Amino acid sequence: MQLAPQDHDGFFKVWIDDNGTLRILLQHWLPAPLYQAVDLTVDPEVLKVNYAGLYHGPSCADFLIRLKSTDGMPLHVYVLFEHKSHFDRNTPMQFLIYQGEELRAIFTQQGEKGPLPAIFCMVVYHGPEQWSMPSFFHTMYGNISAELRSYVLDFPYQLLNLQQIPDQEILQLPVRTSSGLMALKYAFSPESQQREIILLTLDQIAADRVISSSYLLQLVRYWMEKYTGFDPQLADRVATKLHHSAEVETMLSNFAQTYLDKGRQEGEQKGRQEGEQKGRQEGEQKGRQEGRISLLLHLTQRRFGTLPTWTLEKVIGADSAQIDLWSDRILDARSLEELFNH
Repeated sequence: MQLAPQDHDGFFKVWIDDNGTLRILLQHWLPAPLYQAVDLTVDPEVLKVNYAGLYHGPSCADFLIRLKSTDGMPLHVYVLFEHKSHFDRNTPMQFLIYQGEELRAIFTQQGEKGPLPAIFCMVVYHGPEQWSMPSFFHTMYGNISAELRSYVLDFPYQLLNLQQIPDQEILQLPVRTSSGLMALKYAFSPESQQREIILLTLDQIAADRVISSSYLLQLVRYWMEKYTGFDPQLADRVATKLHHSAEVETMLSNFAQTYLDKGRQEGEQKGRQEGEQKGRQEGEQKGRQEGRISLLLHLTQRRFGTLPTWTLEKVIGADSAQIDLWSDRILDARSLEELFNH
């Protein structure tokens, strides 16, 4: 399967476009008055929206759903996902523009035949910076007094800041929902934390076994492309845990090969640089060889742990062709003995 590069918006849309996930998100984080006003026993209706060109600020994922109210009146709930590493001070203006466009379209379509729907706004935020302003449109006016607010346009929006939700609260949710929230929450975290979250999520998925292969593919692809701690060793762990998904295994195999090729190119580049210092012809050859050996030993150690003496002696004494052969076999070898034909 050929996949386009995964970004935060893309993964968010895949994750949230699921009735079970949507219902859990709304049940847990809608404000109490709105939660009591809507009927969540009925599946939310996902509406197609296209706000391209209306707002020229940072990228966002526009996701609009329609809910039934407990008294039968339709409501609109607008969900905006902000993925930057810092908060967007202009988010209230973004909501105003999108609400205005949606209401204009509805009014044009129905005219005076019925009332306009209520539109509620929610931000799902997972950047590392603090969201440092109140969740009201009146912040766009600057330092406006409380007395004047009743005379100007104003509305609140719900801020769901994933950094402020305890892991334990998230992990109590169904696995499809919790895996997406944890993936987003730790997207900007240190590599060690990212690895821990991936391994924790893998254990949950392995115990659950009800998540679709298509969602797993998007989740793993998000880890691969947005988690700096994702490397071939971790890819191997993921493939082992998710062996029931052939598409995931193929994607991980391609990732590992790309990672290996990149490392080989970096090793050759290092060799060329050292070669220029020591003498072009002899130095480049020696530098390339040292780069290949260093990369092979690094990947072998990451795959199999501490290396015995015989492997070091064997690698250091090998020629370039043999080093390349072992490098190509490292992804499939199940042991050091199988890799080196020892």
